[in-house]
Amino acid sequence: MGGDGSVRGYIFDGLTGAGIANVRITAPALGRITETGADGWFNLALPAGSHQLIAESFFHQGHEWTETISGNQQSNILISLSPYALREITGRVTMPDGTPRDGVRISIPDSPLDPIEPMLSEEFAFTLPLDRDYKLVIENLGPSSRIPVGPDNYGYAAFDPNDWLSRRIDFHLDEDTPYFLVSTGHTIQFDWQTIDPEAGGPGTALDFSSGANVTQVIDLPFPFMYYGETFVRASVCSNGWVALGETSMTTAGSGAIPDPDHGPPAMLAIFWDRLAPYNEESGNISMYHDEAGGRFIIEYNHIRQQIPSSAFESFQLILLDESIHPTFTGDGAIIMQYGEVSDGTSCTTGIESPSGTDGLQYFRTDVFPYFPVPQTGNVILYTTGLLESTYLPAISDLRITHLAGQQIRLDWSAIFGASGYSVEELRDGQWQTVAQVAENSHEMLPNAGVHLFRVRTLAQH
Repeated sequence: MGGDGSVRGYIFDGLTGAGIANVRITAPALGRITETGADGWFNLALPAGSHQLIAESFFHQGHEWTETISGNQQSNILISLSPYALREITGRVTMPDGTPRDGVRISIPDSPLDPIEPMLSEEFAFTLPLDRDYKLVIENLGPSSRIPVGPDNYGYAAFDPNDWLSRRIDFHLDEDTPYFLVSTGHTIQFDWQTIDPEAGGPGTALDFSSGANVTQVIDLPFPFMYYGETFVRASVCSNGWVALGETSMTTAGSGAIPDPDHGPPAMLAIFWDRLAPYNEESGNISMYHDEAGGRFIIEYNHIRQQIPSSAFESFQLILLDESIHPTFTGDGAIIMQYGEVSDGTSCTTGIESPSGTDGLQYFRTDVFPYFPVPQTGNVILYTTGLLESTYLPAISDLRITHLAGQQIRLDWSAIFGASGYSVEELRDGQWQTVAQVAENSHEMLPNAGVHLFRVRTLAQH
């Protein structure tokens, strides 16, 4: 038994001659692994014999060789690695309205690159080898007020206008370097317009005048997929909930979500409580198909509670047509918004699966933790993830034409899917926006001097 010998080596860049750090050296048959240090040197213990060795580097082409060790001998080697062609990717993380987002960490998993935590409005940049597949991960480092409720086991999450989930974008890096304009969250805002025909709205009133605890079955104007099941009808209950599909249940009160033994299957609890739409002081429960907007709205307008009888509530359920508002899973997105809340402390809000075993309880009285009690102006989006543009190709053919009187025009090829373009100029070392335009050209009259311009594509949300 001769004992272990070793191989000691220096791995360097074939162009610069500098030592390469973090090169992984393995002897696969033995399961032995080491890495080069910051100076490019490594040492790997090996028994006597011939061994296949592999050197792998993120930024350089790999190298394989056979090393023969005699007894406890040390071999000394030099290895030159050729660098890969590199390309820089850049981008910015924004809120749905396009304003900068702070409190984020951006990383490239399975790479030696350190994560980036850009300051507000700063761009991020990574330099990566070309012709590879990567993942770009954007993590939410913000306060709990930015974290949505959920997701549940199926994938539905509940967002208010400030919430967003961490994102992962898969991309292939080639010569057409993308600019990443990453929108976090979903474009959602309170937008109350009554559809009650007696209040001047465009909807059709349903008849709930017969008394308490009434459910009516209606046809949906478009197929609606929910937890993987497609529905063409819905059941509207006087007690503040809508169930997808057909049911004669009229469950009053505010139960827990999920609970397969209480309440209807596939329930959408907008304001689940004991309500009295039959009361002469109450407004209407109405429905309206906003075909152009891809929405079906069911509205409870100024509906009296049974207890306390002095409280009146107005709220809407909005089903989004998936053919116009596509999602990651094909399941329809749902909006609940509240135009008038007198007393929301005794209701339950949330969604429940058709089986009753999954769902999201957004609010229920006397339950910890206390989610926000429904209030006037609240809006909640329930979705498995609305699709949105994440990155677009860079402008690669920016052209400058000199016009009369020192006027110039910038032209470039239109990018499919772009909602517009940002024309920017480098001033004092910072890129500053000159204009945001919808068309693929822009005219301007710059001051005398040397100017450097760029044009960025803006993503569509």
